[in-house]
Amino acid sequence: MVATAQRQFRSAWLRIGENTRLLNRWRASDVTEGSREWRIGKILDQLARTGDIPRTRYPSGQYGVKNYVLLGGRAPEKTWGRLFLTLGELTALAVLLTDRFGWNLSQYDRMPVPTTAPSAGAKTSVTYQVQVEKHERARDRGSPPRTSPIRVLTRPGG
Repeated sequence: MVATAQRQFRSAWLRIGENTRLLNRWRASDVTEGSREWRIGKILDQLARTGDIPRTRYPSGQYGVKNYVLLGGRAPEKTWGRLFLTLGELTALAVLLTDRFGWNLSQYDRMPVPTTAPSAGAKTSVTYQVQVEKHERARDRGSPPRTSPIRVLTRPGG
């Protein structure tokens, strides 16, 4: 199960990393204006700011993906999944974190959104940190939970 989760999460990691690099290049005006990459960068910028891609409203009142041909299709990994994990990929990440750190569901229930910070001593990598609450056994229920930030992932690039 862990090997399957690793493969699934790795493909998401690569896809999101590639699109993040394109978005950063687009924001730095390092992409030829009007090119295919520039148009995708513009869509990625909206996705990063709003959490969704541009949509068009049809006469029937339904909404559809605008520029789906440019994006390579309507599937999640071709649209909003360019910068975000799908539900299956998020589940794969949970399997990997559970395997690595021995977390149970209570950690995921209380976990705030991870934060990012530059890695200590490295200018070109980013560390994702998660605040984890450890609740004590029944005898210590009157005391507050212990919290500790832990390093989860470090990736090259910004």
